[in-house]
Amino acid sequence: MATNVTSSSERRISYAVDVENGERHTKETTEAGEGGPTLDEYSALNRYISTARDGRRGSTSSAGALSAAGEKKKPFWKFWAKQGDGVEEGWQAPEEWLETDLRAGLSSSDIDPRRKKCGWNELVTEKTNIFIQFIGYFRGPILYVMELAVLLAAGLRDWIDLGVICGILLLNALVGWYQEKQAADVVASLKGDIAMRAIVIRNGQEEEILARELVTGDIVIIEEGTVVPADVRLICDYEKPENFETYKEYLATANDDTLKEKEDDDDDERDETHIGVSLIACDQSAITGESLAVDKYMADVCYYTTGCKRGKAYGIVTATARQSFVGKTAALVQGAKDSGHFKAVMDNIGTSLLVLVMFWILAAWIGGFFRHLKIATPESSDNNLLHYTLILLIIGVPVGLPVVTTTTLAVGAAYLAEQKAIVQKLTAIESLAGVDILCSDKTGTLTANQLSIREPYVAEGVDVNWMMAVAAIASSHNVKNLDPIDKVTILTLRRYPKAREILARNWITEKYTPFDPVSKRITTICTCDGVRYICAKGAPKAILNMSECSQEEAQLYRDKATEFARRGFRSLGVAVMKEGEPWQLLGMYPMFDPPP
Repeated sequence: MATNVTSSSERRISYAVDVENGERHTKETTEAGEGGPTLDEYSALNRYISTARDGRRGSTSSAGALSAAGEKKKPFWKFWAKQGDGVEEGWQAPEEWLETDLRAGLSSSDIDPRRKKCGWNELVTEKTNIFIQFIGYFRGPILYVMELAVLLAAGLRDWIDLGVICGILLLNALVGWYQEKQAADVVASLKGDIAMRAIVIRNGQEEEILARELVTGDIVIIEEGTVVPADVRLICDYEKPENFETYKEYLATANDDTLKEKEDDDDDERDETHIGVSLIACDQSAITGESLAVDKYMADVCYYTTGCKRGKAYGIVTATARQSFVGKTAALVQGAKDSGHFKAVMDNIGTSLLVLVMFWILAAWIGGFFRHLKIATPESSDNNLLHYTLILLIIGVPVGLPVVTTTTLAVGAAYLAEQKAIVQKLTAIESLAGVDILCSDKTGTLTANQLSIREPYVAEGVDVNWMMAVAAIASSHNVKNLDPIDKVTILTLRRYPKAREILARNWITEKYTPFDPVSKRITTICTCDGVRYICAKGAPKAILNMSECSQEEAQLYRDKATEFARRGFRSLGVAVMKEGEPWQLLGMYPMFDPPP
């Protein structure tokens, strides 16, 4: 039976070093605190409240740039060649690569040879050839007609028409190409800013590196709040490295077919394939759509980009991004080509006009033959069939349409950029403008991702500082990877200095139970000065059902929850049980994430 509990030692491992504020995580600094004493759980929490930044983590683009500097680039003069990384399609790591020692990890000498085989641990889209991309803006029925007119004008030495049409073609191509190149540069910059990181065992030490630097066979540490950086096979609990021997014994008795079947049956949750207790729980909703986190056991596979919701464990990288389950799916998606609704409409208009123009040109030529007109002579006269063809091509097709539509879309893209929206494809503007119903998954809301806590509701006779302190105690204290709700709850204590004084007392966490979608609450069992407390926060209804209070107080609590919901707030109830006393309802605090 899988347990849903994280021990206090698991929660304390990440407190000594504040990675979020730029400090590097290594095993030495965790144990020794850079020569100073390691902070206890609640001292580290108070320190985090004082020093943490409210914004997102600082840019890691510089680190990404340093890592990317080692990549081999193609010569500038080979502009037509595709830049490859030498990784073979369908490549699989040999079994000996997956026999890395848990305590030693990979050595520095192992990294480069493996990276040459498996590539960087990142999903990359094929870089578009700039020349081919620019030429693409000269394709299309209307543009083909204009290009035919250019050839005719050049042959007839009609330099004015030639110059005008060439200018329109170049303006259309330059505007579209520059706008999409600018958007691509912004997106590339953003990808550098949100570079994912991972904690690995290398040369016998814990190191924090960019996730793109992982290779097959790396020993990684997966813990609550982190994103799985590659396809990882779980080894053992972080607090029980001695179980590595059990893991090796299992691999020795299991053949390849057994492991393959186990990977295929991960989603089936067959109890007979589980080894021991659950090590972590992963959110696989992005892959499978299931709302509940999936328990993962020894030798189970955690998929790339899924999130760890509970627990802390060692794992070994079995496949980097491109060879991962998600990577293979992404490759299939990239193979799909969609020109977009706007381009399809423009092509239909251009094709229809082209057919009409060709009909009238054919009619003009037939009439010209009956009137004995020459095809291209005399040169000094406009009274020949090619001149009539040029005239029909120009008046039959709206030569200004491509540049007008491209310029209009570019102006729209500039306006959207002011609203902090990036347009990668100009034609996407029209596609979005034609949407009647926008479906958003899960919450059904689009917000600014700026969560804040408003004025809380406090039960009669309860100190608001005590309530906020209990809410902070009933939160994850892994300051490296805090859930957004836990983070805003903890940082809100800056407004309640007395609550921070309460946290500074002799609190010791005995057991922490993360949020459970069944019970809909988070629970922490702790002691302070020898007195045992159970602190809980969660859905208002779940907290009310476990508390003992009068009918009047319960009704007031429900009315307040309804009011908060009507105002668009998301509320969390808070309760505490002191040793020898019943559950006491402390109150409720509303959270608000404004629309963008």
